[in-house]
Amino acid sequence: MTSGNWASVTDAPCTCKQLEKSAADPNTPIQYDPDLNEYNIILSGRVGSYGSMRIYHCPFCGGLAPESRREELFAVVPDTEYARLRSMTRGINSVEDALRVLGPSCSDDVITFPEGYVWPVERGAKTPVRALTFTRLSEIVDVQVSVNDDKSVEVSFGPKYIGPLKKGV
Repeated sequence: MTSGNWASVTDAPCTCKQLEKSAADPNTPIQYDPDLNEYNIILSGRVGSYGSMRIYHCPFCGGLAPESRREELFAVVPDTEYARLRSMTRGINSVEDALRVLGPSCSDDVITFPEGYVWPVERGAKTPVRALTFTRLSEIVDVQVSVNDDKSVEVSFGPKYIGPLKKGV
């Protein structure tokens, strides 16, 4: 598997080594994560916080960044398991539906955003305010029910964390 994404137009790897050089320079916002074998652009936020954007292609030569090892952290989920869970969760339209169909959640968390963050409502997105996570429905998938500010719900699935990475791979 290459380290590209949906927008990739090449499968040729980076050969110019500028990502490595930039990551070694403390004056650039490019950082290398050796555990994941990924390059990221570090975004500054309010004091004491930051975010990052993964680099899929070298901005200097256009070649693919190295293959990420992130995939090793999460279970591989076959399409049949996603289909089973979609069938199980079809028709869940409220928290009450979720609890009735899925049983008690393993966690029920209030969702908060960093100070100053503005949720992208201009795209019609609803603001999530609560997340119920169900970890006992599948050996390899966690099910999350997000509750929005208008009380609507959205169901999503994510592969279970199986890390840590094996060193030296």
